[in-house]
Amino acid sequence: MKIRPLQTGFSTTDASLPELHLVGGSLHLIFKNWQDKAVQVHLDDVIAFNWQSDEIQADGDPMDDTWEVIDSLWLALHVQAGVIPLAADYRHLCFHFNACGQLEVICREFREVS
Repeated sequence: MKIRPLQTGFSTTDASLPELHLVGGSLHLIFKNWQDKAVQVHLDDVIAFNWQSDEIQADGDPMDDTWEVIDSLWLALHVQAGVIPLAADYRHLCFHFNACGQLEVICREFREVS
């Protein structure tokens, strides 16, 4: 598994426990950052997501912030099952809230909203 840090414009490091709302194929992620500022992120065309309160990580995985999994087995399983077309532009993203857990998502894109 290869990972690539993402430049998001927001940080999940030391953030509050997020709220998750699945609305019509979009996942809305709402939390307060380490400065107690409200952050809202929308993830578009969500195929799958997983929240775990206890972080289970392989050695060398970052414990905080946001990154993309390159050559993701989880994403490949969705392609193999026919859930995602082979040529589709989906990504496996990980949002690490080191103080409270992690969110993994297969989606097309994400954006911070104000």
